[in-house]
Order: sequence, then structure tokens, then C-alpha cells
Amino acid sequence: MNPGLNSREGDTGMDSESLVTTKPGILSNNNRNSVREEIMLERERTGHASVASEAHFKKDLGWLGLFAAGYNMTSCWLVIAATMTISLPYGPMATSWGIIIIIPVYLCVSLTLAELISVYPTTGGQYHWASILAPPRVRRVMSYMTGFISWFAWITLAAASCGAIGTTCKSLIYYAEPDYEVQAWHNFLFYEATVVFAFSLNLFGKKLLSAIYSGIFMLSITSFVVFTAVTLAMQKTRQSSEVVWTSSTEGSGWPTGVQVLIALASPTIAFCPIDGSVHLIEEVKNPRRVVPRAVIAAYVIASGTALLFVLSMLYSVSDYSSVLSTPSGFPPFEIWRQASNTGVVPIVFTAVCICLLPIGTTATLQVTSMMTWSLAGDGALAFKRHLSRVHPGLNAPVWALFLNLFLLFLIGCLYLFSNLAYNSIVGVAAILQQITFCVPAALLLWHRRSPDVLPRGKGMRLPGWVGWVANIGTIAFTFVSTSMMFFPPATNPDSSTMKSSTRVKKLAAVANKGRSTDYACVVVGGILVLGTLNWVFYARKNYAGPVAIILHD
Repeated sequence: MNPGLNSREGDTGMDSESLVTTKPGILSNNNRNSVREEIMLERERTGHASVASEAHFKKDLGWLGLFAAGYNMTSCWLVIAATMTISLPYGPMATSWGIIIIIPVYLCVSLTLAELISVYPTTGGQYHWASILAPPRVRRVMSYMTGFISWFAWITLAAASCGAIGTTCKSLIYYAEPDYEVQAWHNFLFYEATVVFAFSLNLFGKKLLSAIYSGIFMLSITSFVVFTAVTLAMQKTRQSSEVVWTSSTEGSGWPTGVQVLIALASPTIAFCPIDGSVHLIEEVKNPRRVVPRAVIAAYVIASGTALLFVLSMLYSVSDYSSVLSTPSGFPPFEIWRQASNTGVVPIVFTAVCICLLPIGTTATLQVTSMMTWSLAGDGALAFKRHLSRVHPGLNAPVWALFLNLFLLFLIGCLYLFSNLAYNSIVGVAAILQQITFCVPAALLLWHRRSPDVLPRGKGMRLPGWVGWVANIGTIAFTFVSTSMMFFPPATNPDSSTMKSSTRVKKLAAVANKGRSTDYACVVVGGILVLGTLNWVFYARKNYAGPVAIILHD
């Protein structure tokens, strides 16, 4: 590829920037329909898309702001704390080995994403890469389905993030009022309040987000250090390594290996938003260099904090039965109470978590709105004229935000009908996100990582064997994780098949509160059906692939 340079004014009145195209002079017409036609002609001629773009957003995020936004979306130690109720019922072994498995897996994912974004910096991320890399006959439909799945993956990630707030808040309520009986509408209100907060901040506080993300990042790291140090220092009776690394339960009815794989849902959902920085490139300068660094930096810090947090919590548990039977569904509160032997420490720590979680939701909703804006602009969603519009004063895709607000409201209604809603949403989000990671990795392997698609001297190209391992690891984990996350948390245990131990019965009871296989299958299947219907009745006629793929130098 021999890049040429173009420049054009963005529609927000900002200074023009240098833009790179794969062929000089291909994109000479400012009309978006003409651009689309030229890209399609170039695809027919060369087999690859041309790349260029206009600037649509003011560059409000610097490197630190982008990195902080990416970290806040993952904030792995915090998310694992909120989802620990998924893995702990299978015993300490499933939780400890789960994080050990996930860290190298997401190293593969992070390297794959960083390499692709350094060569093809694009807001659409996975679905734009699919358009570039897929065979001509399936390029359009593969790109569309990848984009649609990625869009819903981020919607469900935002929904999962909103749901975590209620869990943490209820732990404080239960401590203050042990006789409190949670009602379905309580969970609904906690959820919707978080949605409205994140929506308002994205709509009216766009200029403040970079500073907010940076400040919350510092608070998150400081909190992690303090929480870990205080928990270990105050715990007088620590668990043995044998318990932490080899202890499992039999109440679920699954073999130990299957339990570990099912429990991967907790650390997986923590790392799933690792591509968040990729979808914010419209908001930063020099994304070819900045975004890959932000992805890798967020992964490194997220991995370190998640591993240390999990181990510090597991070694500090005195009574697993009490932790798992906590009515709030937020095990860290009980662990901190056992470690400190007081109520003050868990109250303060949980209050800090409640302050941190909504900002992660805000960052996640920001990415979701960017995905909506990008798909609509490419003709994949109806009401393109509105959804692809950027409000010049607010510097935000207003209609895209309102659509996401409506969809998140509908998802929140599930809390009114099912106690399984939160854990099911977590599983669905992880499944959809892993599928989108798999597609570009598989296409790179299909091209045999050729210099035609990963040109030498352009971007962060991984050394030969490292790239192959990263891509293969990403694909392999997708097949394993998506199948395991459809498994029920327990094989319908009853009193006749379980041991008589009260502890095991409690573990099985908690396990049965987990994800519902049928529910997850229905949701994922419904999303695929919805995507297919949208393709048949709208996108098939209007989606010609990405209008333009951003490649800033």
C-alpha cells in the first residue's frame, strides 16, 4: 500500500487533519454517496476497501483520557468484584484458575486488536476490518452481521454495567436493615437511575469526560491498592493455598473442569470491553499510535489489578458459606467484613465501588453511541439521517444516544420479570463480544497474515509467530467460551443427589441463581434473528459496507 494524503474540513468546524488513503486521489468527491460508489469500485478493482474519512467530533480525549476511558470500561478488579457471585459457587479453585486462564487469553485478544487498529484505525473496529479483509462474495453480509453483533454486544455490556450498581447498593441496604426484602422494581430503579446518569453525562458533559475518566482512573487504582493492602493486613486467619487453588464444590453436579470453564463468565465480562478505546478514535488525535498503546496499557493494568484483587480476596475468606449466602449478591462486602471484623471497612469500600461503577457505565455508553452512529452512517440501521447526526454544540450523536437509552430501558424491564436478568445479561454480552473478536482474527489467518493486509513498516505488526499465536488463541477461546456460557450453572441438583453438607447445599442453591441456559439462548438467538430481519428489509438495500474507514497519521 502506498498511502497518499488528503485533507478536508470536519463538519464540527475544527481544523483539518491529514488523512491517509490506500490509493492517492481515490476519494476526491465530498458527497458520501459518491464516496460509497468509489469505495465499491475500488473493492471490485483491488479486492480491498479504500480508506479515508472526515472528522466528525472535536478531539476531546488525549492519550491519558483515552487510556483512562478504556481502563474504566474494563476496570477488571471492580467488575470481578461485582460478578464474583458467578464464579465463587464452584469454589475458590474455579475463581483463582479462572483469572489465570483469562489473562493470557486476553493478551491474545489485545495484541490482535492493537495490531489491527494500528493499521486500520476505524470507529467501527471489527465490522470495518471484516469489510476490508473478508472475501468479496461475503464481504458485505459478514461486515454487516459483525457490526450488528458488536453493536448489541456493547448494548448488553452497558446493561450489565448498569445492573452491577444495584447489587452493590443492596449490600449496604441489607447491612443496615437485615429484614429488607428486595422487590423486582427495586432492581429496576437502580438500573434505570444508572442509565439516566450515564446518558446525561454523555449528552451534556462531553467536554468533561476526559478529566472525569482520568480522575476516576486514579481513584480506581488508589482504591485497589488500599482495598488490597487493608484486606490482607487486617485478616488474621488466612486461607491456605491448598484451599485457594484446589478446593472445588460438588453441589453443581458438573465435573471440576467444566465448573472452571463455566466460571470463566466472571473474568471474561471484566475483560470484554478491552476494545472500547478502538471505537473512540474519532475523539483522539493520532489514533494510529495512541489507540494501540491505550489498548495494551489498559490490558496490562487491568490484568495486574484483577489477579492481585482476586487472590487477596480468596486468601482473606474465613467462611465461604457466609460469603455465598449473602442476600445482596455482592460477596466482597462479606469478605471485607470477615477480614476487618467490623462493619465500617466494608461500608466505606462498597461506597467507593458505588462511586466508581457509574463512570465505567458512562464510558461504555459512549462507545455504544459511537457504534450506533457508525453503523447508521454506513447505512446498516434505519433512520440514518438522524442517528448519524452529530450535534455541533453538544459534540455528541444525540439521536444515537436516545436510541441506546430506549434499548437499555427495554433491557431493564427484564428485572421486573426475572431474578436471573443480571447474570443472563452478563453471559450474553460476553458471548456476543467474543464472536466479534473472532471474526477479524479468523480473517487474518485466512489471509495467512499476508503483507497485503498487514503491510510491513505500517502500524504495529506483530512478529510472525506472535501474531499467529495471538490470532489462534483469540479464535480458540471464542469457541470454548461461547459454548460454556450456554451451560446451566448446575445440573438440576436436588436433595437426593447432593451431599448432606449444609455448605454444599448453599453452594448449589446459589449456583441455581445463576445464568439461565434457555434465557441466554433465546436472547442471543433473538439478536441474530433481529439482525437478519434488519438485513432483509433494510440493510440489504442500503448497506454497501463502510462508507469510509479512518486512517489518520
